[in-house]
Amino acid sequence: MKNKYNYSLISGICITGFIVLMTIIGNFWTPYDPNELNVTLKSTAPGMDHLMGTDNLGRDIFSRVMAGTGTTLYIALCTVFVGGFFGTIIGALTGYFGGWIDEIVMRINDIILSFPSILLALIFVSILGSGQFNIILSLGILFIPSFARIVRSEIIRLKNLDFIESAKVMGAGHLRIIFVHMMPNIVVSMLTTAAIGFNNAILAEASMSYLGIGVQPPDASLGRMISQSQAYLFNAPWFAIFPGIVIILTILGFNLMSEGLRRESM
Repeated sequence: MKNKYNYSLISGICITGFIVLMTIIGNFWTPYDPNELNVTLKSTAPGMDHLMGTDNLGRDIFSRVMAGTGTTLYIALCTVFVGGFFGTIIGALTGYFGGWIDEIVMRINDIILSFPSILLALIFVSILGSGQFNIILSLGILFIPSFARIVRSEIIRLKNLDFIESAKVMGAGHLRIIFVHMMPNIVVSMLTTAAIGFNNAILAEASMSYLGIGVQPPDASLGRMISQSQAYLFNAPWFAIFPGIVIILTILGFNLMSEGLRRESM
């Protein structure tokens, strides 16, 4: 018997909603300026004045976590939008029309997907340079094949069904059939792919910032905060603990959402 409640989806929405709420609040208010230096308060342990303590430069970690989470989610959102927009168009058109163009595009997809995405992203950013725009562009391009493959498979599944044949008989054009009749039927699959894409984008951005080629100072970044905390792990472990917890919660939330959406589509 199918469970009435989709606990994975509910839990994922709650966790992700909390992270997003913290990010929205951080856009308008933080306890302190995330980049404000105060050497007299450096390496202060968590307490009432500084809930997550301060770092080696006296910056409030809670404020920087709020700002860094916003940066990470913004990059992930833009990355998924770029990959999803172009991947959906490519997947829909190749899946519907097929032929030699479909074969060529899918072989290119296979080649790109055969390489670790983070490795290719590192290569692209090394060539283009660091900064948010180049990170979004690099990751967005690399996310196109995954969206294209999912959309293509769904379009192939749908294109010979009776309601599509009926639309053709009634004189509906190809683009109308694709984007009006087919697309609403693959929304759940696309949302599942987007949730997985968010997860991968967050990990990729954090990894790139950790390696020093992602978000650049003085902008806050969860990955860079963890990287800078290495020298203080034993003396001030809160430098790494709180950014790490936020990354884990964010990834957990999107993973639960993708699993819940997958169950809904079954």
